[in-house]
Amino acid sequence: MIKTSLLLKWSLALFLGLGAVTTMAYYKQNESAVSIFEYPKTIYESYFKRPKAPEIVDQKVEGNCGARIWFYDNATNEDHIFLQRRVLGEAAFVTIQIRGPHAGGPGSFDNGNLPIGSYEYRVGVSNEYGNKYSNISETIVIDEEVCGTDPLLIKPLNPIIVSLDRIGEDKCSIRITYEDNSLDEDGVRIYRWSWVDDTAMIAELPPNNGPTGSYDDLNLVPGHYQYQVSVFNANGESFSNVSDEFYIQDASCDSSTSPLLPAPTLDPVVSIAPEAEPKACIWKAAVNVFVRTGPGASRYPEITAVEAGTEFPVIGQSEDEQFWAVELEPGVVGYVPKADKFGLTSGDCKVPILSDPTAPESSSPQQPEDNNNNNVAAQCNDGVDNDRDGAVDMRDRDCRSPEDNSE
Repeated sequence: MIKTSLLLKWSLALFLGLGAVTTMAYYKQNESAVSIFEYPKTIYESYFKRPKAPEIVDQKVEGNCGARIWFYDNATNEDHIFLQRRVLGEAAFVTIQIRGPHAGGPGSFDNGNLPIGSYEYRVGVSNEYGNKYSNISETIVIDEEVCGTDPLLIKPLNPIIVSLDRIGEDKCSIRITYEDNSLDEDGVRIYRWSWVDDTAMIAELPPNNGPTGSYDDLNLVPGHYQYQVSVFNANGESFSNVSDEFYIQDASCDSSTSPLLPAPTLDPVVSIAPEAEPKACIWKAAVNVFVRTGPGASRYPEITAVEAGTEFPVIGQSEDEQFWAVELEPGVVGYVPKADKFGLTSGDCKVPILSDPTAPESSSPQQPEDNNNNNVAAQCNDGVDNDRDGAVDMRDRDCRSPEDNSE
């Protein structure tokens, strides 16, 4: 009969031996076997210090050609949170957006300008101990004709601004340090905004080719500054977060000040100014667009046609949230599609949902007496009736092949 104490010894030896072999195999990929005495620690770090997986809670087609994904972040110890996408039927997900730590709670990602197709998403979190992924979203189907059939292009992965600092003792210059997450960029662009200047590109740099990069913005005058970094390649441009404000406050930085005034006693050098009033939501036409009396080309007549670059304030959105309501002039409201192909918005666009105006009895939009305005040719690519013959150009007979026109 085997003694109980001997059986316990054999069991303990077998457990320790298996633990040592398993640990060595686990770390073989790093060419460094781990001692059996470190095994409990590595198990803890690998499986308990990794962030908790997030959850996708909703998904929706946004603005005809984009997707919005809502998630709940269950982790408070992640270094990054990121969005991944795949075309329905493909096996692999591709990371398309990345952010710094979200630190728990609800959040959302937007993915715009998608061509026609079906897409799935998932949200991931990561830290030094590994990654965790959410459930896979329901399928997002992009099927609006205005969204196009061009191939899906993968832009370089966006950078993240991690700090704004003084350059040593230089009180008049700012160093922008950023995390470069892309491996396929053709270059880096630096954008700057201040309380007195609109956003402008101030530098275009060669590829960074490293995990971090920096740019020194020199000889600044006193003021409040914010920055954004982008990386670009042939597929497009991807933007970082907008930095916090950096306050240059030393009077000696202003070369026009004579005589020099003593520097005022203010907050510490790097300070975040009180939140400015949110900027109004502005819509800017990307192509020649008709502004109509209501949300829909088939039911509402046009008020006017505007050229690319025209801007209007946004005062609301349609009941289906697919059209912006813009103010053409005091008391005159028109509707334009939200799709990025027609126009882009800036500012705080959390605008109210308005009741749609009653559509006219006639189901066809009003047209001028001369429906064939030969002064403007059919464009065939912007979804607008440029030649004013009553048909959107991409479906206009002038834009079809001879075989299609045989009907």
